[in-house]
Parts: sequence; structure tokens; C-alpha cells
Amino acid sequence: MFLAKSGKGADKMGALLRDREVKKEYVARVKGEFPLGDIVCEEPLLTVAPKVALNRVKPSGKPAKTAFKRISYDGETSIVRCRPFTGRTHQIRVHLQYLGHPIANDPLYSNEWVWGPELGKNGAGDDEIIAERLGHIGRSRPAGTWINPVIDESDFKGEMLTGTKCEVCETDLFSDPSANDLDLWLHALTYSANDKSWSYATPFPEWALEPNRQYMELALEEAKKCEGTETAFSVGALLVKDGEILSTGYSRELPGNTHAEQCALEKYYEKTGTREIPEGTVIYTTMEPCSERLSGNLPCTDRILDTNIQTVFVGVLEPDTFVANNVGKQKLTDAGIHYIHIPGYEKACLAAATKKP
Repeated sequence: MFLAKSGKGADKMGALLRDREVKKEYVARVKGEFPLGDIVCEEPLLTVAPKVALNRVKPSGKPAKTAFKRISYDGETSIVRCRPFTGRTHQIRVHLQYLGHPIANDPLYSNEWVWGPELGKNGAGDDEIIAERLGHIGRSRPAGTWINPVIDESDFKGEMLTGTKCEVCETDLFSDPSANDLDLWLHALTYSANDKSWSYATPFPEWALEPNRQYMELALEEAKKCEGTETAFSVGALLVKDGEILSTGYSRELPGNTHAEQCALEKYYEKTGTREIPEGTVIYTTMEPCSERLSGNLPCTDRILDTNIQTVFVGVLEPDTFVANNVGKQKLTDAGIHYIHIPGYEKACLAAATKKP
């Protein structure tokens, strides 16, 4: 939602939105292992049952286009960046469902009781049956989702009619809502003008960070293994693919003035006998990867760019203690790498980084 300070501002913003001159990016947490690479869905969308807000992919629908790119996969759910090029109702939710990866806690599009075991993948399901069942949700049956399903009446918890009325106005009363009624793992991440005249970004929501916190905490444990020094930071790093830890590293673990990311990568190369990193691998590091090495060694940012790693999670930005103006974040994001800060570990990461001998 945009709130304009003046009529002129409202007209300008309205024109930008109408002419599709605003770039919008969202983040979602979806069912299963979302495919790697740049995934684009251009299936047309139609509102087939307005009363229950049901929208579906239909040849007779309006043109719609959404681009998706996976950020990470934890073995159960994927974090996905979503960019809609059009603005159809429920566009991201319906396109994700059509691809077979509905938002994991979506009570409308990931409810197996409504959609059946395919959950609407590739347009599966009869419109009339789906609309009829959706009409029961919140009335005679509570909402269920893929991540938190309602199997039978023992799971009937959440908003639904109680069969009682308000003593004052005789309005039908509902039971208290559950998590399925109150949250949706879809979040507006960034809005920006195509001409780069303005931009607005929000932090990653906790539900997108939560699956990744355990790995940042393990990276922090690696950082604590470093011997303290007055001349360099102590950092920990992990390589993770699909919830499996491939390699770990900490500063100066290997001979020489080695950095944590460098150690994790070199240990993996040594273990596997190849200098190829599997697609879908994510790196976690307690501190922003360096963009310059005073020793002349290859900076960690460049080491990451030499791999097919597409996501970097960091605990804290690098202070200017040894190298001023580290541009690791800028280099990575300019290359299209997902660079994501996991907040809450800054104090611990800096304490480990500056440990004295």
C-alpha cells in the first residue's frame, strides 16, 4: 500500500504502477524442493469463484507473469524470491501452486482437504468441488495447510462458527483463530522504480530466516575455534546443501593466512577431488566476505563468485578495522547473488571475530 503526501505524488505513483514501471520483489516459503535456476510462470489467471476468493490458472484468464528464484532449501520447505510482472489477484500464490510448490501455510491454496493430494499442481482439481469445500472453511471446518494440516475432527482448532450468537447484536460468533488463520508466508521485500529514482526494502521475515538460524549458529561455533590474533578477524563458515552440511571452516584453520570461507571451500575440494560446488549449495559466514586481501590472496568474495553458489547468509558486516569500505556485499548482489543478513548474532559474531590471543 502506498500513501501519497499530495495529489501530484499520488498521480505520479499511480502512473508508475499503471505503466508497470515499479519493480516488486517478494519472498515466500513454499512446499518442497523448489527448482534451481530462474523459473518463470506465464500462465493466465481467472477468478472462478469470487465469493470464496478462488483464483486459478485458466486459458481464458488474464495474462500473468511471475519470475521465481530459490534462495535456500532446508529439506522440507524452500525460501523463494518472487517477482511479479503483472498484478493479478493472488498471482504469486496461484502460480506457486500451479508449479507444485504452494506457500506451505497458505489456507486457501495448500489445503489438501480442499484440493486433494496434488494440491492443484498443473491445474488439478474440479472448480465446483474446490469452491464448495472452500465455502466450509471458517464456518463448519477450520483452515488447514500443508505445513499444519487438519486431518480429522481432533484437529478442529481455529476460526469457525460456534453455533452461538452475540447477546447484544445477535451476530454469529466464531471461535478464536489459529496460526493457519493469522499468518501467510509471503512478504513484500522490495519496491523500486525501474528508473532507480527511489527504492524501499524491508527486512527478511523471521519465518524465512528461521530454517537458516541453526547453520549460522554452527558457523559461530566454528568462529570460536579460531586462535585469537591482533592482525585479523576470526570468522566461521559452513557450506550447506538441502539441509546437509558439506564442509566447515574457520579463519587460519588451514596453513597460511586463510579465511573461513576459503577453508570451507578448500576442504570440500580436497574431500571430493573436484573444484566444483554442487548446485543449490548455500554458504553461511559469521562476517561479510572480504573484498580485498592485504596479503594479496584472492578475496573470499571472488572465491564465492568463482563457484555456482547463489545465496550467502551473513551474521554481521565487516568492520573497517583492517580494510576500509569492504564492498563484498555490493559485489555479490551486483552479480545476482542473494545476500541475506540473519540478525541477532551481531554481538556474538563480533566478539568471536575480535578475540585476543
